[in-house]
Amino acid sequence: MEQITNFGDRRQLAFCVYCGGTTETREHIPSRVFLDEPYPENLPTIMVCEKCNHGYSFDEEYVACLIECARVGGVEKSILERKKIKIILAQRPKLLARLKAMITSSTNTALFSIEANRIERVLAKLVRGHMLFDQNEPWPDSSIELKYGGMEMFNDASRRYFESIPMINFLPEVGSRAMQRMLVTADVAGTPWIEVQSNRYRYLSSASGIVRIVLSEYVWCEALLS
Repeated sequence: MEQITNFGDRRQLAFCVYCGGTTETREHIPSRVFLDEPYPENLPTIMVCEKCNHGYSFDEEYVACLIECARVGGVEKSILERKKIKIILAQRPKLLARLKAMITSSTNTALFSIEANRIERVLAKLVRGHMLFDQNEPWPDSSIELKYGGMEMFNDASRRYFESIPMINFLPEVGSRAMQRMLVTADVAGTPWIEVQSNRYRYLSSASGIVRIVLSEYVWCEALLS
């Protein structure tokens, strides 16, 4: 990734974006469980409290493993494509058993039921992290309206909408990474999609409070903060 220094108001970074506590440790946004090695250079990082830094790990592993298993259509090691997920499931027999128990159909490829609260917890975390990193906006007390699903559910029109750059009504904070990345064309003024790792993770954050995320080119998320 391109390395861009944040020149926004440093006071916005003085507390944990997730709980409002002190900032003690550096965290990757997105967490590296969603990426493959070798990792890209200049991965986005933010400062958070130690409790939040480690408090999402099991849910993030669950989401990453669920996405991979749903994407390939099963939990068998022989069909999993991501080496990291193979290792996690080999080391987490309870998680593997949980995913097996979530299979609702296996006629052709496995379909999975989901633990929506765990998925939404992880997505909300990613959304808040991206807003802080790019917009220099912590949005600590904001509510988040989340929508998410499989990329295959898009028709052509909905796919074009999702992939478009949202038009903003006001500029990002002066000095923020979003301000430095902002595109201004005849059709739109906004911040572009950021590809963290090809085929694994990309996102877009807008000064209007819109965040869009794509994981493994399989799951999409759109969030609106207010």
